[in-house]
Amino acid sequence: IFIDDNPVECAEVMAGCTGILAIEWPSEDDNASFLEHIWTLDNYSVTEEDRKRQESYRANLERERLRDNCFSFKDFIESLELEININHLVDEKLDRVSQLTNRTNQFNFSSIRRSKPEISAILKEENCECLTVDVKDRFGDYGTVGVVITKVSGESMKIDTFLLSCRVLGRGIEHRIMEELAKSAQQRNLRFIKVKYVRTDKNEPARIFLEQIAGKYAVPVTEDTVEYVIPAEELLRVFNHVSSSDITGRDSKRNRAKKVKRHRNAFPDVRKKEKLLTDIFRLADIRAISDEIEKFRMNNYNQSGVTVEDISAKVGKDTAEIEMQGLRGYHNILDLIKDTFSISLGIQKDELDENVEIDRYINRNSLKIVEITSRLNRRIGNIQPTLLFEHKTIKSIAMELMGSRHNPVENIADNVKNKAGFVFCGETNGDEIDLKKQDDKKISAGHKEAGVNSVDESSSMNDIAIIGLNARFPKAANVDEFWNNLTGGISSIGEVPEGRWDMEQFYNPNGGPGKSYCKWGGFLEGVDRFEASFFNISPREAELMDPQQRLFMEVVWGLIEDAGYTPETINRDTGVFVGLIASDYNTLTNHAAICGESAYRNSDYYQVPNRISYFYDLHGPSIAVDTACSSAGMALHLACASLRKGECGAAIAGGINLFLHPSRFIQYSQMKVLSSDDKCRPFGEGATGTLYGEGVGALLLKPLNAAVRDGDHIYAVIKGGAVNSGGRTNGFTVPSPAAQEELISKALKESGID
Repeated sequence: IFIDDNPVECAEVMAGCTGILAIEWPSEDDNASFLEHIWTLDNYSVTEEDRKRQESYRANLERERLRDNCFSFKDFIESLELEININHLVDEKLDRVSQLTNRTNQFNFSSIRRSKPEISAILKEENCECLTVDVKDRFGDYGTVGVVITKVSGESMKIDTFLLSCRVLGRGIEHRIMEELAKSAQQRNLRFIKVKYVRTDKNEPARIFLEQIAGKYAVPVTEDTVEYVIPAEELLRVFNHVSSSDITGRDSKRNRAKKVKRHRNAFPDVRKKEKLLTDIFRLADIRAISDEIEKFRMNNYNQSGVTVEDISAKVGKDTAEIEMQGLRGYHNILDLIKDTFSISLGIQKDELDENVEIDRYINRNSLKIVEITSRLNRRIGNIQPTLLFEHKTIKSIAMELMGSRHNPVENIADNVKNKAGFVFCGETNGDEIDLKKQDDKKISAGHKEAGVNSVDESSSMNDIAIIGLNARFPKAANVDEFWNNLTGGISSIGEVPEGRWDMEQFYNPNGGPGKSYCKWGGFLEGVDRFEASFFNISPREAELMDPQQRLFMEVVWGLIEDAGYTPETINRDTGVFVGLIASDYNTLTNHAAICGESAYRNSDYYQVPNRISYFYDLHGPSIAVDTACSSAGMALHLACASLRKGECGAAIAGGINLFLHPSRFIQYSQMKVLSSDDKCRPFGEGATGTLYGEGVGALLLKPLNAAVRDGDHIYAVIKGGAVNSGGRTNGFTVPSPAAQEELISKALKESGID
């Protein structure tokens, strides 16, 4: 049973550890009642470790309270009265040092794990030393929290290991250690400090620290390794220039707001009083007050691109008052939210774009979300803990805090329209707002020059425009390369790539049980490659995903770009329709599950379209289709039907096929379907069978009227389509020419084409 006051940690534990019951500690008012119901968990004996832990929690509460009531970060550090002791390793601390190398993940340059014998062996090496870092402050003793192992090579001090417990991050201790190393280097006439950083899933704080103090000296070695060669002289004063924005990992892993709140009523908020006094002295004369009012007015009104004079001249004074009120409230809240994000994340306010998803700034750090929510709650009050989980942009958060999920400028536009017959046209993002008569309204999305400039009024309302196109084929990374291969007569057929399966085991030119006589086909390159972090997917999850999911995600990204959109601007009511035929990866995951190597199915068909809907936050239908060789065509038909019914405003339709297991080649060989060489000769002399190929492609669709209205580039127009089945034929796999003829006629009729 896991009990914690942080809802984020409770959720993470429940998601990652199915055998653990996670219970969130209630608010202060419900503490007594909660304790009455968990008496069965009472521990009737208190150990020395329990006492130390309790004292540690108490000390942390005092530190948090001190930080909240300090006027600046410098005051906070000075008030802590830090005592940092860096000493050579003694035998009594070998256990602790080994423990730190195995448990410290976040602030660890190399993440090398070492046992006691390994550490002892290192100390016997020439020009090598191991330092331990002990820290205490006015509230208590942290104990041994850091380890540094250095080696002297030439005129450089090489840092083999540098790690620090996250309990003391945010105190500038890492900066102090670097200063001491620089002093030691200079005493030995060593010119440089060499640091080798090896990236892991968890040591991002260490990278941020190194970039802050020595980013200009970074030299990439491999994809995950960076070496820093820093002049020792530059590190002698590294702490003198540190500010709160330079501190890595300075936030508690717990929900600070809840802990501090327990003491909030008992202690005055010194910070607020000091700020009030500062404001009083700053506005001590009439001119200062006047300047402050003018600055406030300029920030809140002129940034919107709409002036009071512009609106008054168009629709009257009453509309201007509406505009002033809405923009003032919106921009005040927006500025407050940006200020809160800036403080918590240590970045400048002008670097924050309210239209960008906050995950770009927070980088999937749930603890940062909790801290920002806590700060907003202290400044505004009555903030729901789930606020930042429910809204994806700063702009959306501002809307919610204003009591509406809609753009206040759009609300004002509605008022203007009702009062005077005017509407706002164009973008309402603060760049420019133009007032025109409703009859003159014209919308342009600013994408590629449209291939179709207008649509015939008499044309069918069912026409669907293809506004985006992207695909990957064998020996062709995109549509243009594929076209060049076609026009150049280039064959894309090759042997089964190395790494797919063991050809020696499954290939025999004469066939036979469990063998394939064919080893040729059209195969995609790099199906094992995927930039997981780009799609906010963990490396472990990406490794287990069906490559068909990964490839389709990559192709859809290019598809959206080709159409002139971004993940932020694509319609949220977009549907996703994907045709699939291959379940090869299912075979592999089933075997992995039996062997205990796979805890989650990452190969079901539904996951391919759902990956797209989830990543881009699309709310239209999300459907996987398997109708054998016609799967992608059926997906296209369903997408068009959904658009015509109004179930979605745009649609992604595509298909994918990969050969990841030899079973299909073996079975098709048993059926004598495959060619005996690398040639496919349809209806030709010497034909022995077909060859199969891989590929992934997608189209972005939109109703033709909407595409013309939005200025989309239009590749082609789908007038209509039809589907049917051959019914009972001469065999289960035998097609029906009559049914196919009927289908073509029906499609032409549906399209209104003679």
